[in-house]
Amino acid sequence: RAETATPKRETDWANIEHHAIQVAAAGTLIRLAGSGVNDREWTQSADWQKWARAMSDAGMAARTAAQGKNVAALVSANGQLVETCEGCHKQFKPDLPSEGIVHQHVH
Repeated sequence: RAETATPKRETDWANIEHHAIQVAAAGTLIRLAGSGVNDREWTQSADWQKWARAMSDAGMAARTAAQGKNVAALVSANGQLVETCEGCHKQFKPDLPSEGIVHQHVH
């Protein structure tokens, strides 16, 4: 099963790099208060800022892995991202799952 998930073509790696950049940027954006009900309170929390930085770090690690076509580093970055998402959701949004959500991408 892991073999079927391994990027094989240049376009696979480019797609991963593209999404990794989006994750890194999202980590930066969620550090700013937006229009959400809890945004002002959460963005002032040191824990929220820690999770957001960890999200950006995981995205950048995935980008670096994709640029180097390094599967082991990509798996590690994925683990870092899952740990970050689950930790933040557990603390701030326990009723909103972070796993099991299927994302459809149109390219």
